[in-house]
Amino acid sequence: MRKVETLCGKVIGDWEVIREDGVVSGNRYYMCRCKCGREKSVRGAALRQGKSEKCKTCSGGRNNLRHGEARRDNYSLTYRSWTAMKRRCLVEKSHAYTQYGGRGIQLHPPWSEFKTFLNDMGACPPGMSIDRIDNNQDYIPGNCRWADQKTQMRNTRSNVIITYEGISQCVAAWAEHIGMNPGTLRERLVAGWGVKRSLTEPVGGVGK
Repeated sequence: MRKVETLCGKVIGDWEVIREDGVVSGNRYYMCRCKCGREKSVRGAALRQGKSEKCKTCSGGRNNLRHGEARRDNYSLTYRSWTAMKRRCLVEKSHAYTQYGGRGIQLHPPWSEFKTFLNDMGACPPGMSIDRIDNNQDYIPGNCRWADQKTQMRNTRSNVIITYEGISQCVAAWAEHIGMNPGTLRERLVAGWGVKRSLTEPVGGVGK
């Protein structure tokens, strides 16, 4: 029997072929991810013949404006990030409103439509969520990115930013950079040590 080349790793239309998903009645299936973020098991023959190039919703099915992201059984990371962002900026009853909409942080008007937001930002990578580069600016193109929790924690307004030799970053980032415990660096700063001394004096040195 002629060996059929695997489709894993290929991009076919809007589908990204993630992995093989078993054989049913002699037909090999592949788990695919549409550019909208939705995943579906697709018959290999349909992929090879160009009969399937995107998920049913993106092809014009039901709830097309939301690209299938809001299906009750399949809330995607991208859709959840979008709805949470809107709540923070627009819903006064939201617990986070005072830190966002309540202090003037606005939502880019075209992003009130999920389809536009998705086109501008792309699908949310696993383990990430929406983050503003400048926390005093709005949710707008150019000021937003997908970031992991570590990056976001270092980008909060409460972080103390230290500048040394032309480099500005938060305490946690400096501690990682110089190989020091963040708590030790904070203690030095609270004790009134200068920035240079706090960053350069070896742990256990004079004054510590």
